[in-house]
Amino acid sequence: MTRELLEKYFNNTCSQKEKKEVMEWFKTMKGDFLEISAIEEDWKKFSIEEDGWDGEEVFGKIEKLIDQQEESKIQTKVLPLSQPKSKRYTWQLVAASIIFILAAGITFYLFKQKYADSGKETAQNVTIKENPKGRKTTFTLSDGTKVKLNAGSHLVFPEKFTDEERIVQLSGEAFFKVKRDEHRPFKIISGEVTTTVLGTSFNIRAFPDEKEVKVAVATGKVAVNLAKTSGNILLKPDEMLNYNNEDDSFVKGEFDRNEMFAWKDNIIYFNDASFEEIVNTLENWYGVTFIIKRKKPIDDNFKGKFKKESLREVLEGLSFSSDFEFEIVEDQVLIN
Repeated sequence: MTRELLEKYFNNTCSQKEKKEVMEWFKTMKGDFLEISAIEEDWKKFSIEEDGWDGEEVFGKIEKLIDQQEESKIQTKVLPLSQPKSKRYTWQLVAASIIFILAAGITFYLFKQKYADSGKETAQNVTIKENPKGRKTTFTLSDGTKVKLNAGSHLVFPEKFTDEERIVQLSGEAFFKVKRDEHRPFKIISGEVTTTVLGTSFNIRAFPDEKEVKVAVATGKVAVNLAKTSGNILLKPDEMLNYNNEDDSFVKGEFDRNEMFAWKDNIIYFNDASFEEIVNTLENWYGVTFIIKRKKPIDDNFKGKFKKESLREVLEGLSFSSDFEFEIVEDQVLIN
């Protein structure tokens, strides 16, 4: 396993074949890391020398962490940005699993490099704000920008922005109300998509396991840059850019505000949704896992709006209209 491939994976730029290779590597040394629900709150930092990357060394350090872990949830970590003679790899959460250690490390490394390569003033600390499935949070950045971070998402940002620009890195979904500063553009990096604003409100959806990245504008103007496309794509209120990671295509057009913004108001909104979309949404919203036992296909085109309702109440409404039975067993939902 190479450092370059891991960087591509956590920057959401590798192929499906490469993703499979990384996931298989994660599972080789100590069972299925995706089944580990959480790691110790005060997890130890680890570093890898820039020269002489060793995948076995990474796993050795992770194994040591696993042996010391207790079930808990990571919420916010503040990490030092400067480390002599080493580069720290701190990571992105995948459903509050052990892979958080690897991914946040790589995200942290890439984030640090953006400051170092630019030659601009370097921030002292980087914060990783992470939500497991089933939890949303609202917080304010040092410049006054307000962020609503969806479940199953994480945001990497400096404790204090530089004097020239404000850069954050998002994996998952978040709604931003950016504090206006004409002298310091605000940039959100989401894999191949970079969104730049001066002061506006908008939503970005960029989950690593989804093939599309969506940028939807509520107020103001937004400039979107795609890594493999020259120039910026400008968006105005009620306009959305839909970028396809698989073929690098994009579509610009209008969107349904309820469909894109309802989640930030704690509303589940479905409009002609497929059953697969229903499952993905509810798994992330309630922190559960669906097990589909039913062999007969379930009809798509779901419509519905649920505000602050329990998982059982949502499933009762959906099952009544779509003729399926369900059973909730702890954190699993069985579809019969």
